Amino acid sequence: MKIVTAAEMREIDRVTSERFGVPSLTLMENAGAAVATFVVTEYPTAKRIGVICGKGNNGGDGFVVARKLHEAGKDVRVLLLADRSELRGSRRSAVRERHLPSRSGRQQPVTCRAAWPCESRISAA
Repeated sequence: MKIVTAAEMREIDRVTSERFGVPSLTLMENAGAAVATFVVTEYPTAKRIGVICGKGNNGGDGFVVARKLHEAGKDVRVLLLADRSELRGSRRSAVRERHLPSRSGRQQPVTCRAAWPCESRISAA
């Protein structure tokens, strides 16, 4: 595995989207799914999992991780280190469109201005 800087990763994502036509939402979905698979595989007995998301690209990946872990039956808590209104592009889509369901199946509000104790809880029950 090659470790890259944030700037290098942005360039890799940009080139992948432009040259190969892979939408940023697909890249985000794939990254989040891989992390969720790792967590479920490496920590199969974990029942409650916290996911910390910022407003940048990795935050969008984190929302996918949370959704995938929820779908796997885990009790997931998401901590957003920004106000929801600060999310842009694919990160905003991740929250708004499909990535953070609530217990009732409706969109779970995710709003935080400070790191603690803001959270959005996704419960498997």
